[in-house]
Amino acid sequence: MELRTHFFLTLLLASVFTGYTLYEVQSLGVQEDLRPIQDIDVVESALRLKTQCFELEITVSGSQASNVRSVINGDPSFEHGFALQTLSAEPDKVVIDRIDSGIFQSDLVLENDDRINLRPSDGIVIAYQADIPVYVNEDLITEFGEPTCLDGSRRI
Repeated sequence: MELRTHFFLTLLLASVFTGYTLYEVQSLGVQEDLRPIQDIDVVESALRLKTQCFELEITVSGSQASNVRSVINGDPSFEHGFALQTLSAEPDKVVIDRIDSGIFQSDLVLENDDRINLRPSDGIVIAYQADIPVYVNEDLITEFGEPTCLDGSRRI
């Protein structure tokens, strides 16, 4: 009986360790306080960013909204394409992580960890064109976003 107990405990610990390792590998490269944007929609002069359980609306100008809408629909932006060609390193991700004077701010993060400050609308256009992810700071989305999960919780 004791041999069975040791075998069971060994198997259980191996399963827990494997699960934890897979979880950590999956989250590599994503900071704990960042949440991936799963869907982006343009509604009039606003960008609607959706994560797993939140929706954040960012007001933009009509031309910015039009530009994002065009790129989402598959039309390239030549200005942003040119900007991508002039970068010193490959783009890695776009991070919307702060508000300055009531305006959302974002950075284009390059593979060498350099950061380029830009408007969220420009970041989203570049992300679509470069096929890189967009992330939003967890504190921003819980404070300014609306919960969309069934329980209405403000927890992520």
